Amino acid sequence: MQGQLTITFLPEDLKAFLAASGDTNPIHHGPNAVVPGLWILSRLEELYGPRSPALTLSIRFLHPVRAGETVRLTQKNNVVTGTVGSATCFTMTIHTR
Repeated sequence: MQGQLTITFLPEDLKAFLAASGDTNPIHHGPNAVVPGLWILSRLEELYGPRSPALTLSIRFLHPVRAGETVRLTQKNNVVTGTVGSATCFTMTIHTR
């Protein structure tokens, strides 16, 4: 899936994810909540995992994503970069055979 996509981490969806996962970390709750890395990776796997012959996905978090923010995803070859505004929030590598 070359090109660009966006994903948004809605506050109400974050609450549901936190309840389902049992996450009680205070940074993931409240009006300025940081989106858990596990949820970000899960959403990326939904988008990129099934469409590629990926053996594994690896991710490096560089800047927090906040609840309600929309992340712009840009894929170049096997690397997906997630940005919010001018901040690079993460890079994910799709490792293939």
